[in-house]
Amino acid sequence: MPAYPKNRKGRKVSFVNNQPASAAPPNEVRVLIPNVRPTATYALLGILAVVFLAELAVEQTNPDQSLITQGALSLATVAHGDYYRLLTAMFLHVDPAHIFFNGYALYVVGVTVERFFGHFRFLAIYFLGGLAGGLASIGLTSNPESFSVGASGAIFAIFGAEIVFLYLNRRLFARSAQTYLRRLVILAVLNFAIDLYTQIGPSPIRIDLWAHVGGFIAGIVLAWLMGPRYRGREDPFSIPGVRIDDMVAGERILVVSAAFAVVLVVLFFVRLGLYQG
Repeated sequence: MPAYPKNRKGRKVSFVNNQPASAAPPNEVRVLIPNVRPTATYALLGILAVVFLAELAVEQTNPDQSLITQGALSLATVAHGDYYRLLTAMFLHVDPAHIFFNGYALYVVGVTVERFFGHFRFLAIYFLGGLAGGLASIGLTSNPESFSVGASGAIFAIFGAEIVFLYLNRRLFARSAQTYLRRLVILAVLNFAIDLYTQIGPSPIRIDLWAHVGGFIAGIVLAWLMGPRYRGREDPFSIPGVRIDDMVAGERILVVSAAFAVVLVVLFFVRLGLYQG
């Protein structure tokens, strides 16, 4: 992942084309990039851990309780009015390995994305992307009784958002942006290839490919419409006289988030209508 500078003392961080100041060539300058602490990422990791421990406790006390009864997502149950499953399924996991890999991916990608996107944008992309992944899962499934759980749809959303973020700000990150963009794209292709293999190959595991695709596309769209777009401007009160600002207004973030949520609601009820009709 990109070696983004970490913010340890405040809301901004020194940055020299993605390199420490001591390693920067003489013709490069130090600028400040808006930066927040990734507290929402840590909160989500804590919630996922608590929910998984609760799952284990329920299994120990009541072995008849399955993931379906705890809130897993399937088209059949949602069609009967359990709309809440689009949200609850994002916090459930099958086993320790499932939550470990999802938790690790959320930590690696989430810390970076939240640091530059801010808390609200990060959470908006996470939850809207997760809901989009769930909608894609029930919308494109061939078996209405099959169920899915996991935070991976939301994680793929912020993964897609990071790719867009690097692309939109590639001039600021200079050559390092091209390197990391290639790595991220290759990683995405490998992940989708593995997902596809579990669907058509002899693998005993069936990864929800459509949830990942739906979340990934949602993250790309949301980041393109409301992700940070940095521009430099003269600032006589800073050294070396240049300041980096995010040109995306807060009002735009709210409008895009609301509009995307409305689109998801419309698509959701269209899918239910097709299934029930």
